[in-house]
Amino acid sequence: MKGWGHVEMLLSNASLIGSLVLVGVTIWYAWQTQQMVREMRAARMASVRPNVHLDLGVVQGLALAYLTVDNVGVGPALDLALDIVVHTNDEAHPQTAHWTSPILRSGESRMLLLPTGKSGHLMTLASLRSGGAKATMAGQCTDLDRRIHPMVGQLDFGLVDRTRQGRVESVQERWPQNLEAIAKEIAEIRKVLEPGG
Repeated sequence: MKGWGHVEMLLSNASLIGSLVLVGVTIWYAWQTQQMVREMRAARMASVRPNVHLDLGVVQGLALAYLTVDNVGVGPALDLALDIVVHTNDEAHPQTAHWTSPILRSGESRMLLLPTGKSGHLMTLASLRSGGAKATMAGQCTDLDRRIHPMVGQLDFGLVDRTRQGRVESVQERWPQNLEAIAKEIAEIRKVLEPGG
């Protein structure tokens, strides 16, 4: 009889340990499932998120500048409402425009006929640069899931440059090319410094 009591106690302990292991595994799976749900939600939000920013365009051959509102995000910007302010040294007061659009699709760009000089015409890129001009943007839009996204941005006209093809390019857009050029220069320096180089 003593043997059976010992076996029953071992079985009871094994059952208790098994139950605790099962509870632990269940808790771990529940936590993993929650993590997966969060990641799926974040991926869904990223797949519909708009990203609106200001850019600068130039009329080819004339070097007259205008602003563009671009959606470089994955999702469309719905019910977009922006206040755009252009600051130039030529004017006592900055120019302000309120711009709305029911939709700005992903990859879509809209031209704004700002800024204008004292004469009321588009200004040249050179005059904008020399005057230290900049544009700021503030507003909001909604995504496909009707979440509101604030849109804030600034464009300093002194930090844009024209490519050989005549397209305006910001310093941020040139970073990949600049880093690639720096990497090539470093590789050339390494060749010179290496023994036998």
